[in-house]
Amino acid sequence: MDAIRTIMTLTAAFMAISCSGLRKAAGSEEKVSVDCVAEIDYSGAGTADIDITAEVPERFRNPNTGIMLVPTLVSKDGTKRIPLLSCIVEGSLHNTFNGRNDIYEPDLSDSISVRKRYSRHGATGLESRNAVSFEEWMRESSVHVDIYADAYGRRVLLSSEVFPVSAADPNTFADQEFIEKYFHVWPTEMPETADFSPFADGFLFMVDSDSIDDGSIRSEMTEYVRSVLSRSDVKDYSVSVEVSNSPDGSVEYNRNLGNNRIQAVKNLLSEAGVDMDRCGFSVIEENWDGVRQAVAEGFSEHKDEILAVVDSVADPDLRENIIRDRFYREWQDLRRDVYPGLRYCSLEITCSVRPDSFSVSGNQVHVQESEADAAVLNESMIEEVMSGDYKGAESVADRIPNSGIAEKILYNKALVYLKNGRKDEAGALLRRCSGISEARYNLAVLYIMSRDYAAAEPLLEDCDCINRAVVKTALGKEAEAKDILILLPDSDAKAGLVEMLEK
Repeated sequence: MDAIRTIMTLTAAFMAISCSGLRKAAGSEEKVSVDCVAEIDYSGAGTADIDITAEVPERFRNPNTGIMLVPTLVSKDGTKRIPLLSCIVEGSLHNTFNGRNDIYEPDLSDSISVRKRYSRHGATGLESRNAVSFEEWMRESSVHVDIYADAYGRRVLLSSEVFPVSAADPNTFADQEFIEKYFHVWPTEMPETADFSPFADGFLFMVDSDSIDDGSIRSEMTEYVRSVLSRSDVKDYSVSVEVSNSPDGSVEYNRNLGNNRIQAVKNLLSEAGVDMDRCGFSVIEENWDGVRQAVAEGFSEHKDEILAVVDSVADPDLRENIIRDRFYREWQDLRRDVYPGLRYCSLEITCSVRPDSFSVSGNQVHVQESEADAAVLNESMIEEVMSGDYKGAESVADRIPNSGIAEKILYNKALVYLKNGRKDEAGALLRRCSGISEARYNLAVLYIMSRDYAAAEPLLEDCDCINRAVVKTALGKEAEAKDILILLPDSDAKAGLVEMLEK
């Protein structure tokens, strides 16, 4: 009983000391100094990084009383709250410090010897780092910090502090103004269309292969197709595709191979944005005409005999076997020198183009045929724009169809929607106007506004401007952003972005 009474007496003594420390801390007019910096980082993983530091006055140093900070991230209207990492000052100011892990654990009681060891060091500083997933409401949030004196789980509130969140936001330096350029329609006194000579290109298949895996071939063909179809003056086009096989193998085998090669070309054209309804496809299952021409032009020995076999034997498989068996050396020459060139894919794009349009000048013009209605509405819409009546222009724009008309009219409609705050609809229209440089830039501005930097990046690759540097910064491509900024003229936006990158 005496031992129990002794333990109870010691416990009461410790509690009395602790409560004394709490009363002393709570009654003091000298406050604990807390400094908080909360920054939102957009360039990395999209996090809000919050660092909190505290300096404790000397008079609060008490071996039985700690200083507890309890921070919370709070939205402007107070409806959203995220608790942050609670922490406590090290050293002589706390009594339940976990010396093994250097973290505060309220439920862990350390030994008296551990407390004494930290008392000798007497640290007065605290640092707490937090990283929370960024949400839109955090732009106008603040960090609320409650400061407690703490002893054996009993707390007294000393003070509360509120710190604003600062945002290192690259969008601060973006140019979010749209390029405005409206187009009139085409006058009837000018010829409506002119035919291009066919754009022709092509490539060779590997033997027995229907694959277009060669990266350079895919990129060259895609660039070729898009360079034609992205022209804003193209009104109509058609695509002719011819796939040719060499006579290697049986006719049945080459028929299947040709169909597979056609499908590979269709996939490539579809990826490049070609309308499949405008395409015509043909297959030369075995290109004996090419063989005949090569023999006639390049063979001296046995030329007439080989040509006679080509012209007289109807069965292609038998024809090849006879040439191989009777004229083996010439057959090897054909396979080595002629057959590879017969495994080709050729593309021809035939286009009709309109004359170039005019900038806005006030002239009244007229158009004809299927686009007449859209063209007349376009003129009416531009007249409203020129008079400053954007709501009137919007009502006209709503009557213009969203497909089957010239890109420049769609672009005009998109600009009117932008003027009236209909950004989503404007963005959908701008995505259909890839042949207009201003449309690509304005679409990039919309993506920057919504912080979809990955979508904005390819639209600005040919534009050395502050927005391109903003996008590179937001995507964490600091070296590329700095290279772009070097080429830009001096401005407040450039200086601010340079300063952000140097931090």
